[in-house]
Amino acid sequence: IAAAGALLQYAQATQSGKLPHLRGLTVEIEGAYLGLDLATRRNLELTETLRGQPSPTLFSLLDNCVTSMGSRLLRHTLHHPLRERDIPALRHGAVEGLLEDYGRLAGEVRKALRGIADIERIAGRIALRNARPRDLASLRESLARLPELRAPLMEQSAPLIAQLFSELQTPEAALALLVRAIAAEPGAQVRDGGVIAPGYDPDLDELRSLNDNCGAFLVDMEVRERERTGIASLKVEFNKVHGFYIEITNSNAAKVPDDYRRRQTLKNAERYITPELKAFEDKALSAQERSLAREKLLYEAILDALLPVVPTLQTIARAVAQLDLLAGFAESALKRNWCKPEFAADTQLNIVNGRHPVVEDLEQGAHRRVVVEGTATQRDDQPEHVPLAIEQRHAESSADGVADRVADHRTDDADRHCDSGRCSPIAPQRDSRHQPPDQGGHVCRVSIHARHCWRANRLVSTFKGQPVQSCLAV
Repeated sequence: IAAAGALLQYAQATQSGKLPHLRGLTVEIEGAYLGLDLATRRNLELTETLRGQPSPTLFSLLDNCVTSMGSRLLRHTLHHPLRERDIPALRHGAVEGLLEDYGRLAGEVRKALRGIADIERIAGRIALRNARPRDLASLRESLARLPELRAPLMEQSAPLIAQLFSELQTPEAALALLVRAIAAEPGAQVRDGGVIAPGYDPDLDELRSLNDNCGAFLVDMEVRERERTGIASLKVEFNKVHGFYIEITNSNAAKVPDDYRRRQTLKNAERYITPELKAFEDKALSAQERSLAREKLLYEAILDALLPVVPTLQTIARAVAQLDLLAGFAESALKRNWCKPEFAADTQLNIVNGRHPVVEDLEQGAHRRVVVEGTATQRDDQPEHVPLAIEQRHAESSADGVADRVADHRTDDADRHCDSGRCSPIAPQRDSRHQPPDQGGHVCRVSIHARHCWRANRLVSTFKGQPVQSCLAV
């Protein structure tokens, strides 16, 4: 509790105020997730290669997500695979439902997801009152697409799909406010103007009219004053030094009305101003400044009105991310012919015709048959196949029993060795698939990357605390 309080206080201090978008604290229990130490995460190349590159990795292979929210959830899921089977089982059932009719539902969902903005981050910006006008415009377009996103889910009976269907309800009041208040293509910043839609506020419309229709007013007044005074050469003009004025030549000075007040004397003309023109000048010269101030005031009022909707937006964002994740899994399963795993109650690891997904993607058509039972045996370019399969099942789909930890125990490049004692040293960067067999027929296999030839690797997985070991020297 003390640590949570310190974290909350730090967030409040850095954000200079309250954090209305924080809905509560969730305690993460280490035992709830499959154990993955730092070395294992690095060597399995879940989200980053050994060279620090974003691909080829399991994340880059599975990231078919349309939205950034789905991609973030996928990354978190890969790094936090659950030990309990309830949530993975719900995901499997949802993916199976989306794959019906040759993936038609998954395709419709992915099509509807296109154009949906990052609602999660927009909701946070609204809560912190630093959302930009284009954020609200993107939110408006995203909320308007929710009915299209829900439509394919109506015919699905999978529990997780039904839950997401109910969470994707459109907040009609918030959507109506955004449609009425925010311009179709607002400016990048409130200070630039052009944010509030025409017709939303009469006072703002009047100020904009003064600023935009200044030329039309001068032409209209010039026509009226010519008719009233009978001076055909009368001009109503404006400059930045003297403002608005009526210019009359000296030859027509006798026709100047009594309500004209002299503003400036020229060599051959006099410039005047009338009470009507003075009143318009006062409005017009401050119209732009007052218009921007009015827009800022209205924009802050819109953020205040959206603040109570932030929890609903966060729920929608989580549902969109989950649905995007499931549709991406369905796309991967359909594309790569993956099957739904079966959970076993007892302790076992049984993978038949398994393939390393990343290697298979890099080497199209290079399928190896791997049968693992009890002691895991690896073949050729698939030393990471077993732990990656365990990780992938807990993240989305593979097949095994209940695992509690995956560990990849490898020595440094200088200390790698084969347990058989029959392998001679191999250059770490040798560009070959394996070392030629020695006189005893022993072959030392190498890592999944052809550029790295290792003398030995050891992969250890534990099931309910009982180790299952795989040595790559076979």
